[in-house]
Amino acid sequence: MINTGPIQNREREKLDSNTEDLTIGHFASKYEKLVDVVCAGAKFGSSPGLESRYVTLREWMLPRVGHATKILAEHHASNPDKIALLLERLLASTRLVDLLGADDGSLIQRMTWISQALFDAGMDD
Repeated sequence: MINTGPIQNREREKLDSNTEDLTIGHFASKYEKLVDVVCAGAKFGSSPGLESRYVTLREWMLPRVGHATKILAEHHASNPDKIALLLERLLASTRLVDLLGADDGSLIQRMTWISQALFDAGMDD
C-alpha cells in the first residue's frame, strides 16, 4: 500500500461514511477524468491547471481504492487485487509531471486494464 499521507481519525471516519455509498460507476467516472488529465498532460505537457486537477482527483481516489477493490470483487471482476495494485501505482506520484516522467511505456496499457475492469464491473449497476 502506498503512503497517502496522514489521515486523521476524524477524516478516516468521514471517509468511511462517504465510501459506504460509493458505486463503481461513480469511481469509474472519477477515474475517467483522471485518465483525461493524464492523456492531456502527455499530449500537451503539464500545466498548473492539469496539475491541480490531477492532485484533486488523486486525493479523492487514493483513500477509496480499497473500497473500489471490494466492489470489483463483489462484481466478480477478474483479478481485483491486480487492478488495485495498478491503481496504486498510477496514483503513487504526487504530481502529474512526475507520473509522466516515470512512464516506462506501459502507462497507457495499465490505464486501459483499469478502465476495462471498471467498465466490466459497472455493467452490473
